[in-house]
Amino acid sequence: MAEKTAPTKATGGGGFTFADKVAAWFLTQILSRKFPLEPEFGPITELHFETSESRNALDDLLLVMKRGNVAVRCAVSVKSNRHLTPAGFNKEFVQDAWQQYRASAGRNANGQSDLLGLIVGAIDDTTLHDWLDIQKQAASTTAERFVERVNNDGQISAAKRKLFESLHEAPPDPIGTARLVARIRVLPFSEDREGECINFCAGLVVGNRIEDGTKLWSRLLQLSAESRSTGGYFDLPKLLRILRPDFELRAHPDFEHEWAQLDSISTSNFQAVRDVIGAQVRVARDEEKQGLIGQIEKHNIIVICGESGSGKSAIIAKIVGSGGIFRRVLWLTAGQLSKASQAEVAHAFSLKHDIVTVIAHSGSQGGVLVVDGFERFEGDSRLRALELIRAVKDEGFAGWKLIITCQPQSWISVQDALIQTGLPSAHRIDFEKPTLAQIFAAVQAIPNIQSLLLRGEIRPILCNLAYLDWVVRADIAQRLTTSTQPLVGETAIIERIWEYWIGTTTDKHARDALLRTLGAHEGEKISGAIHIDTVEPGLLPLLGALERDGVIKIDGPSVQFSHDLGGDWARFRVLTFAQKEVTEKIRSVAHIPRWGRAVRLYAQSLVE
Repeated sequence: MAEKTAPTKATGGGGFTFADKVAAWFLTQILSRKFPLEPEFGPITELHFETSESRNALDDLLLVMKRGNVAVRCAVSVKSNRHLTPAGFNKEFVQDAWQQYRASAGRNANGQSDLLGLIVGAIDDTTLHDWLDIQKQAASTTAERFVERVNNDGQISAAKRKLFESLHEAPPDPIGTARLVARIRVLPFSEDREGECINFCAGLVVGNRIEDGTKLWSRLLQLSAESRSTGGYFDLPKLLRILRPDFELRAHPDFEHEWAQLDSISTSNFQAVRDVIGAQVRVARDEEKQGLIGQIEKHNIIVICGESGSGKSAIIAKIVGSGGIFRRVLWLTAGQLSKASQAEVAHAFSLKHDIVTVIAHSGSQGGVLVVDGFERFEGDSRLRALELIRAVKDEGFAGWKLIITCQPQSWISVQDALIQTGLPSAHRIDFEKPTLAQIFAAVQAIPNIQSLLLRGEIRPILCNLAYLDWVVRADIAQRLTTSTQPLVGETAIIERIWEYWIGTTTDKHARDALLRTLGAHEGEKISGAIHIDTVEPGLLPLLGALERDGVIKIDGPSVQFSHDLGGDWARFRVLTFAQKEVTEKIRSVAHIPRWGRAVRLYAQSLVE
């Protein structure tokens, strides 16, 4: 007849706070990567409660430890009273230990028993030291040799022999008992350790405050009590997911390097977003910034839609970089994510774990994933970005928010992508270009710009911050102001900026040709970036000069225009140079999204 097992609630009992404290202490070890037993077994990766349904005689707790790819289990009995005295082990424990030993050996493929743990609340030091000595000897040699030592009065003391013999079952089998001794681990746990536990918990929380340590210890006790009554379990991701909303935990030791790397890369990315006009002029947009902050605080998923040059990326970079809302920012570019797998992304960043795993093991409360310029993410880079979005979603947005920026025509594409990840809705914010008043106030000290803004045909163009920036940097305001043309249109401004880009030296034609080539190649890749190896070796010095001038940016092997409008202007230049073949050229590229604005600019140039 099959042995019946008691329901979890019955075996878990109620009010046995000693068991809760023991379990809570093991949870702190999961958070800190401490070794509960010998280091060779590794840290705890899982903690299971009340495992009688698995036919465990020692069913209070089950520790799963891992070192490399090798997992070791330890079935634990938690006893607040003296279950190991100078007279030996408690008979009930001995019976349960043998049952556990045989059952686990039968379950395991290698025929070896799990480790058997006994947590005791009271034990005298001498007995503990005697046990630790014979256990260590039994574990480090063969059962036969250990039994010979037990039988030799000169090698094992009478007190230690008594402990060994207390584990005999009838009839005694010394070899079998020696093997059992090698698998048993006795750990003392005093209820007086509460102050030590609180101090340890304080060290797990950012700020190392005793108040936070006290709250964390209380929370772990609560989780332990609840899990004993339900037969629950914890691993590190689950534990962090539960604690993250209430505690700002330090990075787990296994992931400190990863976060240091990702923090550095992300900081470099959002700091690279240009937020000035010319050398140092900034457009004040405090009202828009505060409005966005309010919306971000209310919603977990924000999609900011704005025209290219509206300043949406710059204002998000300011918000996430200020440290006011977010303590952890994950901001990666399309070029950086353009890899065949998360493993390749991790390798490129010198990470031991892929970013999806790193997200699941984050203890930070204020985390944000930023996907800036969604339309640039295509192919592999979009797949990798969606995997990161899904990873944040899988955390239930506990401690995480998602911010996506895109152009209005990409909104449907963003919605479809979010639905793929299981996110049917997002909060959309339409982000407008700065007003004329904001621009006017910012450029007071720049000669000729204000008078240029008074011209009706130019005003809408210069409210685009990318255009305004290059008009100031190229110092062409005077030329535009004194132009004899009755109307100065968008393409005329682009022509002046382009002349500034290629310069007036003998290599201007080579710079022109290189920029057009980059624009054409970039147009073939919706992710925007092209590989530096596609550039002829002889043109690499020019590439470096264009990077120095801020026209393009180079990130590892990826080359792209510093602003997506630059690529549009280069492709517009390609169409202009096509001359008689322009109609055929437009037919050949009309289906490619990144050529759309260039085609519009070409048509506009004919009108102007």
